[in-house]
Amino acid sequence: MKDAIREVIKELLIPELNEIKASGHRLEGRVDEISSRIGDTNLQLVELGRRIDETNNRIDAVREELTARMDTMNADLTARMDTMNADLTARMDAQTARIDSQTARIDVLSEQVSELRMDFAEFKGREKLIEDLTTRVNRLESKVSA
Repeated sequence: MKDAIREVIKELLIPELNEIKASGHRLEGRVDEISSRIGDTNLQLVELGRRIDETNNRIDAVREELTARMDTMNADLTARMDTMNADLTARMDAQTARIDSQTARIDVLSEQVSELRMDFAEFKGREKLIEDLTTRVNRLESKVSA
């Protein structure tokens, strides 16, 4: 009976076990295939990471270059603005001096005009006096001649 049970178990279980073994071998093949694909994907990811690092390094280099260029340009523009401000300040000072000189000349001319007005008023007063004297002299001459 033992043998009979053994035979029945062998008949039922051995084909099932063989089938499970075959499925296991097929799964091992699929796992190997998937592992190979994962390995290829990992290699691609490593390559992409390297390329990203190279790109980042180039970006950093360009950023440093542009920063240096901007700093140089900023310094150049600041120097130019300082020079221009100094030039404009000098020009403004020269114009202010010139305006002050012109104002002084105008003040002198204004004073001279005032003096001329006073002289003219004095002259007008003398002219009336001369006219009055001339009129008196003419009257006297006419009285003397008559």
